[in-house]
Amino acid sequence: MSAKTSGAKVKQISNLATAELLELEHLEKKVFGEAALNRWTLPIIARYGNLFLLTIDDQTAGVASFMSKQRQAFLVGFWVKAEFRGQGMGEFFLGECLEALVKKNTSTVEVTVSVENKPAHSLYKKTGFKLVEKISDFYGPGETRLLLQLNLLK
Repeated sequence: MSAKTSGAKVKQISNLATAELLELEHLEKKVFGEAALNRWTLPIIARYGNLFLLTIDDQTAGVASFMSKQRQAFLVGFWVKAEFRGQGMGEFFLGECLEALVKKNTSTVEVTVSVENKPAHSLYKKTGFKLVEKISDFYGPGETRLLLQLNLLK
């Protein structure tokens, strides 16, 4: 752990307490707006997928949510609070999540990202994700996404 990421902890959540659920719902809405996970979807991801929290000094600093099918995972959402960006925290957090997925025998991870989201492109490229295809209208008219994939088998 580098000096920039000292004090940062990553934990997987399988059950959400009410206060935790409401906090995550609020933070998700701030980051993703109408596309945010909510009080109905977050518990499903926690229970049947993989939900990871990044905490710094016991405060929620980021969330990563994955759905899984057999040995494949899809990164549904990933964010780090603005005040922790540009410090290597996203790379650290994503790396910890991917290590946990490897331990669960996950072989590939996919994610879609907006063509305009350059910071996400940079993070995923640094982590080893490769472009699979460009998909027009993925989330409806005008919502072009890049499908990226990471092979976790070495």
